[in-house]
Amino acid sequence: MSVSLKHVALLSVMVLSIAGARNDRPAILQPQPEFNYQWQQPEPTETVRISTGVKLHAVSDSGNKWADEASLAILFRKITEHYKHTPTHVIIEAGSYGLAAPLRPERDHTISGEDDTLLFAEKEMGAMILVSEKKSVTIRNLRLMGKGRAGNETSGVVVKEGSTYTQIINVTIRNTGGHGILVHGSDAHHTIVKNCSVTDVGQSGISFANSSEASVRDNHVTRTTNHGIIFANGGSRNEVIGNTVRDAGIYMGEFGHGIAFDSHGWIHKGQDNLIKNNRVIRSRCGGIEIADGQDRMTIIDNVIEHSGREDSRRPDQYGIYFGGALCQSYQCLIQGNTVRGSYHAGIRIDAPHPERAKPILDANDKVVNPLGPTENVQIIDNNISDSAHYGIQIGFVQNVHITENEVRDSGKADIWIGGKKGKLTTYPATQVRLRNNSLHSKIPYEATNNAVVERQ
Repeated sequence: MSVSLKHVALLSVMVLSIAGARNDRPAILQPQPEFNYQWQQPEPTETVRISTGVKLHAVSDSGNKWADEASLAILFRKITEHYKHTPTHVIIEAGSYGLAAPLRPERDHTISGEDDTLLFAEKEMGAMILVSEKKSVTIRNLRLMGKGRAGNETSGVVVKEGSTYTQIINVTIRNTGGHGILVHGSDAHHTIVKNCSVTDVGQSGISFANSSEASVRDNHVTRTTNHGIIFANGGSRNEVIGNTVRDAGIYMGEFGHGIAFDSHGWIHKGQDNLIKNNRVIRSRCGGIEIADGQDRMTIIDNVIEHSGREDSRRPDQYGIYFGGALCQSYQCLIQGNTVRGSYHAGIRIDAPHPERAKPILDANDKVVNPLGPTENVQIIDNNISDSAHYGIQIGFVQNVHITENEVRDSGKADIWIGGKKGKLTTYPATQVRLRNNSLHSKIPYEATNNAVVERQ
């Protein structure tokens, strides 16, 4: 019986029905629904306008006045300290303002600009706007210009140290030596990054580290040194929806994935994340990569084009990847994606080679990455074309269903299924089911290494 998920309703959780024997009914994965994170920020009880003329000055609606000839950062600090316990909206009026130190909003504060407001870094600093140990901060309608992509560590916006319910909306960031936007820390959760534009950065465009409950929607990230959008060191219940990422890793960074989730070998586990309706073009490495202990993943309705580079020797040049090099991952739905022109494989599922992988130790020297196959993956209704090697490549994987995909113009084979072959033994792919796929290349299908495959 053929199983199609085109018309299956979204459920509140992803449900897995695991097949037992080879002839059991196939497992059914349901897409992770959108989280649609939103919350009501405190309504400001005071508004302050900063403007420039003969000298920097600010006036509040209630009549308070401040002036500072030297620094926007100093003037901003005077205002935020005065209203430290008051929901306040600080508006920076049109004009160009130099920053010699970060702007640091307080709790329940909003900072925004007008159409022609530009903040530019006058010297190197950790962040142009820094949110640290604060709740309910909103940053919106600002343009930030760094000191250049190379030779400095200045990031655009940094959120850290337990900051929660942060919104970064309609912010344009250019020419930073660090990240465009960086959110880090397991206690830095509930973050919205929406309608932002990040271009020409020395590290990653939008970067999260060990952070959860984030919504990254409708942003444009272009020309990064490392990743376009990255969730590193775990992170759960995040959504990455409707973004456009172009030329991730173009500046020859060590990595250059378009969109990536990485749990770093089970040290920081991640699960229940959603990647949907994104467009990823010309990533130096993978278009979308999910690795090393990221479980219960949904990757649906994305367009990934021209992942990888001919001049790169890295093996991670694929449209979509699920698995890991440090440890395996479990449960992923890959459905309805269009993958074109990958330099290696269109879609690759794999796990570490048990004879080669190094153990990952926790603080107590306990091994935390038990090695085995990546498991429970469904690759359904994807359109894959012009892959330099394989349209779909299945490595050390158990229980994978490849159904109703259309694959064409693959350089080696439309579908390759093998697993791993080591010096000591073979680690084959097992419980692989192929159903109703349309394969159009000269070599439609190839199986090696005693892979266990059921074809219908």
